[in-house]
Amino acid sequence: MSITQVAYGRAVSITLSLVVLVSTGCSISRPLPSTPTHCSIESASTYHTYDLRVPQSKYVYVLVDKSYGYQYTNNDLGLVQSIVVGNIGPGDRLVVAWMSLERTTGSIFFDEQIEQIKPPRFSPTLTPPAMTSTLTPGGPTTIKGMQIQTSEAIERNNDASEEQHNCLIGQWNIESDQLYLEWQTRQQGAVDEFVDKGHHQIPLLASEEVESGKLVYESLSVASRMLRSSIGKNSYAKYLLIVFSDLDDWRDRKPDGTTIDFRGIGVMVISQPCKYEVDCGVKATWEQQLASFGASQPEFLVQEDNIPRQLDSCLRFPSPHLPCTQEENPS
Repeated sequence: MSITQVAYGRAVSITLSLVVLVSTGCSISRPLPSTPTHCSIESASTYHTYDLRVPQSKYVYVLVDKSYGYQYTNNDLGLVQSIVVGNIGPGDRLVVAWMSLERTTGSIFFDEQIEQIKPPRFSPTLTPPAMTSTLTPGGPTTIKGMQIQTSEAIERNNDASEEQHNCLIGQWNIESDQLYLEWQTRQQGAVDEFVDKGHHQIPLLASEEVESGKLVYESLSVASRMLRSSIGKNSYAKYLLIVFSDLDDWRDRKPDGTTIDFRGIGVMVISQPCKYEVDCGVKATWEQQLASFGASQPEFLVQEDNIPRQLDSCLRFPSPHLPCTQEENPS
């Protein structure tokens, strides 16, 4: 064998060894896309987030005075329609009853609850693709016409994978937005249906519909039984009794055999005939009695207290100082 053939053989051997070494060191776990990835939808690098919090449910029981000597029944019903009904949310229950001569639940003329639609369940989020590390600078790029993957090629491959992943995130966002919108629409439909019922089933009274008197203690007892029955089932997080009346009764104490238990129930008494508390003395007469029935810090509102604003605030923005925000409801 000539010296030229030996030299040529060694050169071929070295070249093949280098090709094997470089090819092995540059291999990647996925093929390089032959063409760039193009997303037909709006891609995204982050997932949309949604507020799926469900507010604490409440049970609101409203007593409305319609006795002959009480001249503010329609004013009270107007507040029930405009403020109370408007502040009943998903999962809440509203009962409206007359404070009259009725001693049973027959005094109830409105009892509705807003259905709480289950929040949507979104698809799991996607695992980000693994990115291939780039080659160290200065590595060979070609050997005898064979293309060796360079850092630029790896980056193109990583960019294509990221673009594809972002496209999938965009698709996830579109599908999740649709689920969220459908949930909101159904929930708003349930609220709208409730409000419509409230406006039609809580009408203003004609003058001939008033009654000759009222049984205050018996009306409070019926409300107490209804609310406590629900408390025993742990059906709601908060319980509130709103009484629209001057609470005028010829008796100065609860009749024997009448049970009134307001433990864990917020009590608010709204006396629209009274401009100031001293005009009617409702608080002075009833605060101690309501406390003896278990009511914790009952609220008394008269005209000077800006009744609409206070009532709306109590129902819309609960705070520990208002009766609609009792933290515990002992059974």
